[in-house]
Amino acid sequence: MTNPDHIDKLKDGVVAWNQWRTANDPLLRPDFTGANLGNADLRGMNLHGASLLGVKASGVDFGGSDLRFSILTNADLTDANLSGADLSNADFAGAILTPALFAFCPRTSADVC
Repeated sequence: MTNPDHIDKLKDGVVAWNQWRTANDPLLRPDFTGANLGNADLRGMNLHGASLLGVKASGVDFGGSDLRFSILTNADLTDANLSGADLSNADFAGAILTPALFAFCPRTSADVC
């Protein structure tokens, strides 16, 4: 089930979220299971290893986010922006991905997608 503390921290924005992730246990798995993220702006978020199982993320902007090893099983990603996101080893089994926007960009610090 969704961890309400993780949702509250996510609402603080990308800088606060990423600082919190860096300061906490690197093995921490943020839990957003079944959450409704609406049209959230999650650009550049460190969501590495997050549980987004069954999340409602229609219209969410994940542009440039770190979604490595995240679980997006059965997630609704209709109209989501995944451009420039690192999707390495993410699990999208059963996810609704159409129409979602994907643009693959080189992953260097100087590149902007």
